[in-house]
Amino acid sequence: MIRIMLVEDEPPILRELSGIILSLGDEFEVVATAANGDAALDELRELKGGLDILITDLHIPGVDGLTLIETVRREYPEVTCAILTGYSEFAYAKKAIDLQVADYLLKPVQKDALSALLERCSLKRWFGNATPRGEFRLGENGDLYAAVLCIGAYPYYSSLENILPLDLWDYFTLNDALSNNDVLSASLIEDGFASSVKNVVFSLQPGKFPVDASSLFATVQKGPIPLNIAICKASGIDDVRQAIQASCKHLHQNIVFGKSGLFFCDRESVTPPKRNWLAAGELEALSSLLIKGKLAVFQSECKRFLHNMRQCDITQRQAVLALSQLYDACAADYASVPVSEISSGEIINEAFMLSDNYDNLSENILSLFSDLHYQAAAVLPASGGRDAILAQMDAYIQSRYWQQLSTAQLAKEFGFTPAYLSKFFREYRHMSPLEYIVQLRIEKAQRLLLNDLVLSVREVAASVGYEDPLYFSKVFKKVVGVSPKQYVEAKGGKYARI
Repeated sequence: MIRIMLVEDEPPILRELSGIILSLGDEFEVVATAANGDAALDELRELKGGLDILITDLHIPGVDGLTLIETVRREYPEVTCAILTGYSEFAYAKKAIDLQVADYLLKPVQKDALSALLERCSLKRWFGNATPRGEFRLGENGDLYAAVLCIGAYPYYSSLENILPLDLWDYFTLNDALSNNDVLSASLIEDGFASSVKNVVFSLQPGKFPVDASSLFATVQKGPIPLNIAICKASGIDDVRQAIQASCKHLHQNIVFGKSGLFFCDRESVTPPKRNWLAAGELEALSSLLIKGKLAVFQSECKRFLHNMRQCDITQRQAVLALSQLYDACAADYASVPVSEISSGEIINEAFMLSDNYDNLSENILSLFSDLHYQAAAVLPASGGRDAILAQMDAYIQSRYWQQLSTAQLAKEFGFTPAYLSKFFREYRHMSPLEYIVQLRIEKAQRLLLNDLVLSVREVAASVGYEDPLYFSKVFKKVVGVSPKQYVEAKGGKYARI
């Protein structure tokens, strides 16, 4: 999370800036505001280094904007400074350049301009420092690249972005690989759009791509779970987000389930269409077996179907599409089966994400089709029985929500496959088990923040299952809409600093 201070003496402009930053999402947070330079310096001292970006108007009461920046550059060199002004005199601009101001923003402020400034400042903050050897600086002697890393299967649906536990990344040596590598000029790791995704922006010496990039990520891909990586060159800092989007698109189209892959993206090339691997009538033949009640034969043929997928190395995208079509074909002929609120694509994609390999996938997929069969045959537990099972799951989670629970652990506890349990639970709670755990944690944190004033945010985070208070703050803001500090202050309480 990028922590920002705003210094502006006009309240309407200050409110506008804060509102825009709040609307930009979880990546940025306004942690302090001030109406003059003296108050800004007091806030900085109070923050004790907990600031990433300072945006200040030039024309403010007391200590003016340029003097404030000069003081910050001297006392807090790690803070990136930007100016907000309606002035365009050369003298101001020259002085700001001399003070190494990272960027500027002209009034009246536009959302796109502020968003772009924050992106540039956050990247410059990370890449502006020399490497430990001090030989390279980003944008001067290095080529810039954006990589997207995805653990396991790709999450095609936004509803599936948070179904995997965050500690999966503990199995990989990403930080070590980037911090102990001589070929890198600089690097930045950030959370991707899903819990299974990380973005890495890095700089290499000119002429060292792709050989050095291959060796860099080869060590990372030695974990026990498949890891796919797509790398795209960025023309500059302003192009990083577009490069990340291109890398995501490449993974979206090219991941092969159960295998690790390293892809180099060319944004100008067109991905060739994938060959048709399905035999004519194959899906119709499979669905007819299940519809006729021949479950054992269907299961055998479905295993063969999945084995053929594996042998053909088809992409996950193709596999999800084929199995979704099969699921829809079967469900359409079962008039007695209630229509699920969850799309077949989500159900199948989730099965891929909850599977480490094709053996796990086979178990998960077969459990989903068996559920269709048993619902049609009315041999599943009556609704009262299903409600009782779900109530047991609910009670189990509520008594352990602060622990490191996963969907796989819950499935083992209740005797289901992970895919079946998650579908079952989502139809009941309208969220995945892990999303329910997050909800319980944040609800408890809200009560603690307001009612137990002796606890710090760090202690509140730990009590609900988060070891990292900054990550807790990010999750809290995503769920509640405001940071822990803003939440407490809005309720009239006193915020306890981390």
